Amino acid sequence: MKRITFLTDFGTKDGYVAQMKGVASSITDARLLDITHEVAPHNIREGAFILWVTAPFFPVGTVHVVVVDPGVGMERKGLIITTKKQILVGPDNGILLPTAHLLGDFVVYEITNPKYMIHPLSRLVRLVRRLRTLWTCSSASGSIEGTGLLGKSCTLIVLET
Repeated sequence: MKRITFLTDFGTKDGYVAQMKGVASSITDARLLDITHEVAPHNIREGAFILWVTAPFFPVGTVHVVVVDPGVGMERKGLIITTKKQILVGPDNGILLPTAHLLGDFVVYEITNPKYMIHPLSRLVRLVRRLRTLWTCSSASGSIEGTGLLGKSCTLIVLET
């Protein structure tokens, strides 16, 4: 069973979380799970710690989407980090790295394909972009949509309805 978790600083008083889940459920049949949406606003350290203590309890293949970023709506890079066991998706602000180290044997990729970038970028649009693109990475050459920051090729998988 495919699983996608969400960890954000959105809170639960508005519709952002529901919008995220609505978009996700329209493009994948993965089980959608909340880690938390109550990270203190823009608190990268808190979000990193929560992911670090939570991710190891999820099965192999789980995708963790993290949206805690003081620069949301700015031109910060979106990252996908593949580890031995799980995939981490989030902003290039350091929030994913402690968990990547914990899960081990990781490779960092920047989301660069403009086909999957929508401007202007709102919180929801950034999340949609991250959910619609999952990268599988290998050392082999082949159909390449982007290049990982550590030199491996990436093949883009688009999750469609």
